[in-house]
Amino acid sequence: METYDIKIAYSKGKLEESARTFRRLSESCADCEIANELSVMAEVIEHCLDAGEELKEPAPQVRGSIEKRLARRGIRVKNMCVLAANDRPIEIIMQARTARKGNISAKEICKCLENILGIDFEPSEVNRRLVNETYHDYIFVQSPRYQTIVGKCFVTSDMDGVSGDNYSVEYLSGGKLAVTIADGMGSGARARSESGVVIELLEQSLDAGFDARAAIELINAAISAGRRECHPVTVDNCLIDRYSGIAEFIKLGAASTFIKRDGWVEIIRSTTLPIGVLERMDYDGTSKKLYDGDYIIMVSDGVIEALDGDDKEEQMVRIIQNIDVRVPDVIASDIIEAAIQGKTGITDDMSVIVTGIFDTQINL
Repeated sequence: METYDIKIAYSKGKLEESARTFRRLSESCADCEIANELSVMAEVIEHCLDAGEELKEPAPQVRGSIEKRLARRGIRVKNMCVLAANDRPIEIIMQARTARKGNISAKEICKCLENILGIDFEPSEVNRRLVNETYHDYIFVQSPRYQTIVGKCFVTSDMDGVSGDNYSVEYLSGGKLAVTIADGMGSGARARSESGVVIELLEQSLDAGFDARAAIELINAAISAGRRECHPVTVDNCLIDRYSGIAEFIKLGAASTFIKRDGWVEIIRSTTLPIGVLERMDYDGTSKKLYDGDYIIMVSDGVIEALDGDDKEEQMVRIIQNIDVRVPDVIASDIIEAAIQGKTGITDDMSVIVTGIFDTQINL
């Protein structure tokens, strides 16, 4: 354990030094165009340091029980430790190998941890799938309470057959799910390229540990400061914490999002400008608690604009209320079908992403 402690102390020291450097730079060049971005970088690093993570040895009795149970299954472990953080899932880190030649699934370790601790675990995505006769590092993460199923449906306009919409569905560390629709101005290859750049940058930023707000601010600054002409892009982002059931919505010029729960539908609206219009952007942000059986329905503006009548959002609410299926893919396709019903042509690209939320602690 001493080696782990030394590595963590060194890493924290380097992060603290980096945070102080970014903070000093942002203060010393307050009038510079990149001052805000430097401040955001400092805040991101400080947030990591304030996460309250502690690497601890498990209690001797617990560690002994795990080692004995795994030994009976032919697995030897060492350097076991627990990573606990405020409001974050438990992670158990260890080195493991088989007692004899051959391979054993890493899921066998999960079963052992679940039996002893009474908590569901799943292997980290960075793990090897198998344990062999050589010691390797393994991480086992507490399973999220809420499971999600994502359904999608897309229709391209009749203009040139190339959609200007792009999307991303990405499972992040810490049990987060990020769902995003980026809608480029107009349709065609250029709109698709510009919305694709936003999606790619957002995915990279979220993977690097930025929260969605900081990531979008940096992307907006990068696009606004670009030398080449770039059309605005609407951004609709939903970040779901699959442990707490809290969803955070960030909208920049995007169409309304709808939350379907039992017999009613809630609307989350946006009144802001798309990304890339202003150097200092303004965005709509809100949080909602989700429950078992909820559906988050995100659409591009082509879906809303295709509806008839003056109050298009209320018409969308009625469409959603009349859908009685529980399969996200089917819900998405039913919405598209309702939007294009009776139309002789499609003038704008249409994207629908439906995320179903299911509570694993509710007995079905």
